[in-house]
Amino acid sequence: MKPNRPTYTTTAQFDYEISPGAVPTTGDASLMIAVHNGTQVNVDVARLVFVVPVGSDNSDLTADSGSIRSSATTGTTWSIQGDGTGTFTCTPTPPATGLQAGESIAFSLADISVNDVCGLAEIEVYEDTSVVTQTALKVSKIPEGLAITRFAASPIQILPGEPVTLSWNSTGAASAILSFSGGSQPVAVSGSQTLEPIHSTVYTLTVSGGGSTIAQQITVFVVRTHILSFAADPVQIAKGTSSQLSWQIVNATTAYIEPGYASISPTTGTYSVTPTETVRYLLVANGPAGTKSMEAVVEVMQVSLRNFTGPTAIVSGKSATLQWETLWASSVSIDNGVGAVQSSGSQLVAPTKDTTYTLTAQGFRGPIQQQVTILVREPVRILSFSTKYTKGTNGWVVLRWTTENCTSASIDNGIGPVEPNGTRDVQLETEITYTLTCLGADGPKTASEKARPW
Repeated sequence: MKPNRPTYTTTAQFDYEISPGAVPTTGDASLMIAVHNGTQVNVDVARLVFVVPVGSDNSDLTADSGSIRSSATTGTTWSIQGDGTGTFTCTPTPPATGLQAGESIAFSLADISVNDVCGLAEIEVYEDTSVVTQTALKVSKIPEGLAITRFAASPIQILPGEPVTLSWNSTGAASAILSFSGGSQPVAVSGSQTLEPIHSTVYTLTVSGGGSTIAQQITVFVVRTHILSFAADPVQIAKGTSSQLSWQIVNATTAYIEPGYASISPTTGTYSVTPTETVRYLLVANGPAGTKSMEAVVEVMQVSLRNFTGPTAIVSGKSATLQWETLWASSVSIDNGVGAVQSSGSQLVAPTKDTTYTLTAQGFRGPIQQQVTILVREPVRILSFSTKYTKGTNGWVVLRWTTENCTSASIDNGIGPVEPNGTRDVQLETEITYTLTCLGADGPKTASEKARPW
């Protein structure tokens, strides 16, 4: 029975091992299904479903689904429940929510009355996680004779040096050998053996009889302390601000972070740090499965001031805009009544006299400062601009002007730059309009006057 979920893919997330992989078509058989999370992440699992093919065909395993006894093996914190039709649903027992990275579990299907038709049966497997994934476990049905009817490990997952019991049954065998990395030994054709591996180990049971030899493998997983992740967010900070360290650890009993020897959760969590300079943090996780460490760097960035600008001068009574941009500042302030400001931004000011504003940015390798001076000027005024012709002077005309707050002045029609206050004699032959232009704090001001040589 496929779980009814909207998202479906045919690629299983976990690794599966079924033992034995071949059973005789007479008598009962026991199967052990081991599940291993070989990914580098913890995976939440709603359920695992095993579907045994039921019927009398060569692709069916048994015609009597009701006789199958299911159980979770020692050390497996899951439950398994059959529905009597060959479907077995496995769910994690709280507080477990799934499979941690590197975790292994196992389930036993016993008293399977194998039908009497040789062939290949496939037990369908469905993983119900954030998606539903599928795989199949193959079991060969072979004629009566030499066979391994049971080969199991309990528990399937241990800490280094803990005992694990291998047990097996065979038919038609005259001898048996149990082999593993680094050695092998004769064993009874049906029996058990307790071992204490310190590394994950593949055990191979080889039985011989009647001129034939068959073998079956099973893996015992020895867990290790493992740090799945250790990271800082953000990685770069301003002096005086914080970064969050986060981690995921499996198979540890204690953990701490250096510098400071801060004791932390040995599973998952966060820890806030506020370094005053760049620090390389070391997470150390300890447990019966060993010790692991991982580093994360928090970089305290040097404060910098990209710009601080404002107008050179303003007219009295008007306002001006100060603008600035800093990087990695822990605090920024402007004097002369402005106060604390954002690290980048703008601010209206209305000085009543010439004022120098100083921006101060605090931070790593700071403070740093920059100044902007705003001059306060009165508005430009043209008080007078006149022309006067004196009879009998052969066309000579006197231009006369007076101004206030004028920084530079000019008259057109060939005269050019002039003093802010003054006179100029010009000889005319015809009427001309002169324009006086004065520059100052509030821009150009103009006045025009006609001059006539009569």
